[in-house]
Amino acid sequence: MSALRLGVCLDPPEEGWHSMDVVGEGLLHGLQAHADVVTVRLRSSIPSLARRLPALARSAGAFNVDRVVTRH
Repeated sequence: MSALRLGVCLDPPEEGWHSMDVVGEGLLHGLQAHADVVTVRLRSSIPSLARRLPALARSAGAFNVDRVVTRH
């Protein structure tokens, strides 16, 4: 039987959720302890889509719009 391949999606580093980083790394560490599981760390960055638009660039919600786009 071949090893289970599992991708673990971590939060983008720009979000700054240090507690979620600890949880994700702990999950990866725990899964890697099993010989029959191969894990891959998946971490994307947040693209600057709304923050590039002149009308939204300086608004407080532009970063949140980019976060939503990244998640979906």
